[in-house]
Amino acid sequence: MKQEQFAQLIEQAYKDALAAADVIKENAAADREAARQELESAKKANEVAQAEGKKLAEEYFEKHKAELVEKSRREWLADLVRKHLEAGKSKAEIIEWLELDEDFVEHIRVELILKNPPSTDARLEYAEYPRGGTVTYVRGKTRLVFDWEFGGGDTVSFIFVPREEHWESRTGLPLSERPSVLDFVGQQVVRDKARGCKYRIRADVLEVYRG
Repeated sequence: MKQEQFAQLIEQAYKDALAAADVIKENAAADREAARQELESAKKANEVAQAEGKKLAEEYFEKHKAELVEKSRREWLADLVRKHLEAGKSKAEIIEWLELDEDFVEHIRVELILKNPPSTDARLEYAEYPRGGTVTYVRGKTRLVFDWEFGGGDTVSFIFVPREEHWESRTGLPLSERPSVLDFVGQQVVRDKARGCKYRIRADVLEVYRG
């Protein structure tokens, strides 16, 4: 091949390479523009979706506002009742303080008992005298002696228990155990000595009564 022909081939190859590069640049630019447009479309779609979602959420809240507010209020009250019960407050005190229905407080009290049931090895021992006696709560090495006396009218008996501020010093048990211990005493006394009756826990007395 002559030198002149070789030079022409090289020149043509160079031109072809430049042309190919231009095509690549054009394609890349087109791809970038397509990607930009796709991104813009996605952003707009996202903005529309967010706006629609916010609108739907607002409409749902307005429609169910009263229901949601009441649900939040009841959840807050339930949490408050739970904390008072765990702190050793009586059901009667909580009903009076918070002005709640007895069924509402009782439901939460039962939930706590089921969640933290008293030890299965607990039992009661009884001593009776002419006008009263003692009820002894026994659980392992723990022995709690409660005096009791007969009541009048619908009240079958009064079992005297430590107030919450004296509970730990007189029983050696944490205050958080007071509700479950007294519930065990009340349930067992009704089962053993006063079938068909009920009991309620007050500040310093467990009352067994005909209900």
